Amino acid sequence: WTADPQLIWQPQLTGILGVRLRTVSGLPKKGSGGVRSWVGQDKPDAYATIGIGGDERTTVVAKNTVQHTWEEWYEFPLEEVDGHVVEVNMYDRDKASSDEFLGYAAIDIKTFSQIKHLYNRGTAPAKQGQAAKQTRPSRGQTLTDTVRGQTLSVSQPIQTRPSKANTQTDTGRKQTLSVNQPIQTRLVEATLESVAGRKTKYAKITGKIGVELAWQPLVPTPGRDTARLFPGSTAAILSVFIYSANNLAKYAGASPTPIPVGHLPSAKATVTVANYTQTTGVSKDSQQAEFKQGFVFKLGKDWKTQTLQIRVDDTEKSVSSFGSKSWKLSELVGVDIKQEIVSLDTKIASQTITVSASIRFPGIPTN
Repeated sequence: WTADPQLIWQPQLTGILGVRLRTVSGLPKKGSGGVRSWVGQDKPDAYATIGIGGDERTTVVAKNTVQHTWEEWYEFPLEEVDGHVVEVNMYDRDKASSDEFLGYAAIDIKTFSQIKHLYNRGTAPAKQGQAAKQTRPSRGQTLTDTVRGQTLSVSQPIQTRPSKANTQTDTGRKQTLSVNQPIQTRLVEATLESVAGRKTKYAKITGKIGVELAWQPLVPTPGRDTARLFPGSTAAILSVFIYSANNLAKYAGASPTPIPVGHLPSAKATVTVANYTQTTGVSKDSQQAEFKQGFVFKLGKDWKTQTLQIRVDDTEKSVSSFGSKSWKLSELVGVDIKQEIVSLDTKIASQTITVSASIRFPGIPTN
């Protein structure tokens, strides 16, 4: 028995976690006295980064305020609900220098409770401004890898309802999500922590945040918009996995041309959907190109009009295409492509790619 490489190299997404930083309050002022205080400009220009693993979003900046309410929801496609932590970092936008740290809070999705920063577990509150080596995190937006733990049901939706967080480091015994309930609602309140090493001019970190969380399962067929549990721009999620390109012997065209004698192609696959383009790594010097690489595309309401295209090229030649294969996304609804071998060009039937593809939709399971 050989495991499917897709199950090893690509997360099998089952839903979208919706996260909204609803409120912040009690942020510190920039200091007493001075011109800023006289003209009422002594408050931070506050914003936050919201992250799960390597996937991160950034809120809009709230100008000159110690409290604010945001309306935006951010979407995080995940393989499992359990085992993830939502991390919120607050900052004060500073045009003259790098942004100033305003506090950190982390929420365990399994228990909907606050957990302390790793540096603060079992220690006294950290002093700020001692070491200015760390700045705010990068703003990369790649899909997060799954952190495995005790598995929760990913086929059940979660809706938002007020629920205060506790601040215990061991949260496993607190407010554990029931896997049998079709709807769970949470609005989690958390206290902003100081973190040693973060650049800040604030002598004391203060403030609280309110974070709304909602889990929207992915289902095989599109449903009504009323089935959405939170506002979001994602109408469909397309997963594509390219295993290999096989028997690369001729360049495609009106009259296919054999590759030069003695030449071994270095192939690369390009995946295009709507305005998105992703490429695999290069498989060097082989007519049997191994890729084993997956991609995920978040698509809008116009997904029905879009086409998935996969093209394979020889990166070492100017006239290099081995051909391409296209699918209308509407043809994939309810019909997954499972490790299929398909021709790149009808004139060169033996020149193929091996691919899997599926499309899923935010919704509520019917069973």
